[in-house]
Amino acid sequence: SMSPCGVRRHRDPKVMLLVFMYISVASGFTNLLYPSIRIQTKAKSPLFSTLMPNEGKGSGAESFGEGRGSGAESFDDDLMGEPEKKEKKVKMFGGWLDSTVAGRDSLSSVDDEVTDEIYQKVLRDANFNKAEARAKLESYLDRRKKANDFFRSGVKSMKAGRYRNAVESFSKATFTVPEGVQSREGGEYSIWLAQALDADGQKGKALLTIRACKAHSDRDVQRVAAGVEFIMLAPKLQTTSENFAWIDYNKIEDIKDGGRKTLYAPVKKMPEKYSLEWYMLQKPQRAAASDPAAEASAALAASATILAGLAIYATYVAPAGPLPGTS
Repeated sequence: SMSPCGVRRHRDPKVMLLVFMYISVASGFTNLLYPSIRIQTKAKSPLFSTLMPNEGKGSGAESFGEGRGSGAESFDDDLMGEPEKKEKKVKMFGGWLDSTVAGRDSLSSVDDEVTDEIYQKVLRDANFNKAEARAKLESYLDRRKKANDFFRSGVKSMKAGRYRNAVESFSKATFTVPEGVQSREGGEYSIWLAQALDADGQKGKALLTIRACKAHSDRDVQRVAAGVEFIMLAPKLQTTSENFAWIDYNKIEDIKDGGRKTLYAPVKKMPEKYSLEWYMLQKPQRAAASDPAAEASAALAASATILAGLAIYATYVAPAGPLPGTS
């Protein structure tokens, strides 16, 4: 057939199949030349499977792309500065702290997960010797666990009001954690130490500690430290006895209706069952239990029946005279 432009249209199935194949191949080459841009997380370090072969987290290929997702959503997360694993972070004063240090999980123990950066550092320090790297990593995890134990002890002391003990525990935690106060965990522990010093009355040391945290290499530690310092420097609220309401419990009985009210009513003793007094009490109850409307209906029905009987007697029986045997 001819098109309006005078070009012959090909309806041959073979020609249509060739055109379809050409379009498919062209699309494939386009995807190869211009792949979609994705922002993906780093794969786990290959050192992880070497040093910890029994880890159940999966290989690098399995964990590739976990945590942040891909595409525009991850790009927005990067711009907002949100952590890679939000479920393990707690936002405070504009910074994201680890949930094992802040929030409800502050008394939970740390796990054996180590970042890719730590793996690479351990491997470089061991000159890429696997045996030495394994020993260094075990030492790292051991120190980290001990530091976390000191930290949890400090949190318990802080909640119990034993601030001097909390200062000692937090100090041990900051010095025991791998890489000391320069590490992220060390900076987070130092924030707790500053608060314990302030609660213990050591204001000067507390300010020095929190200002050192403001100069920390970790951005989240800097932000949280700035917020804590602002609270520490806030003027104390001056209160006097006029700001409180006082209640003299010794004079509570002198107040009208201020005494304890009776919460129960006395129960009247009932007479012995089947006695005269008992029967006297039952009669009014039975009378009260009867329905006046039902009694009125019954009375009307009885009256109507009597009147009907009298009418029948007057109509049929009276004119016939007296009954036989009567005079």
